[in-house]
Amino acid sequence: MKIDPEKAFECLKKGNVLYFENKNFEGRGKNIPHFYVLLNTPINGPLILVMVHGSSQIDRIKKIESSEPIGTLVYVETSEYIEFTKTTVFDCNVITALTKEEFIEKYGKDQIEIKNDIDSSIVSKLQKGVLESRKVELRYKKIIKDEIK
Repeated sequence: MKIDPEKAFECLKKGNVLYFENKNFEGRGKNIPHFYVLLNTPINGPLILVMVHGSSQIDRIKKIESSEPIGTLVYVETSEYIEFTKTTVFDCNVITALTKEEFIEKYGKDQIEIKNDIDSSIVSKLQKGVLESRKVELRYKKIIKDEIK
């Protein structure tokens, strides 16, 4: 049974995995749903979801981010997350952010699924990767730093 979108937002926390299609994506992944890991608990700070997305196109992502610090790419094996059917890379140089209103709208229209949570050790690696990135805006890094405290 699906819960009310407002209540769903209030229950979100770091480590939640969301699955949705991101219309703002550029390139080949534009119309394909992806897994997103939530890196903050929005009710503890700004009402914004700060996420990174996973991709099974590892060689493509490695090529795009070849000049970035190695820690900004986090690999997750199928044995580490039940929903994955392939090894997945998270590019911590690219943030996807949703406001409370955007989440509520998408969730209310069944455009977002909340999946099983990912392990906290992986969340920590993703947060560290975002903080190491030279591409992520400072406002998102501040949200992550505040979450780690």
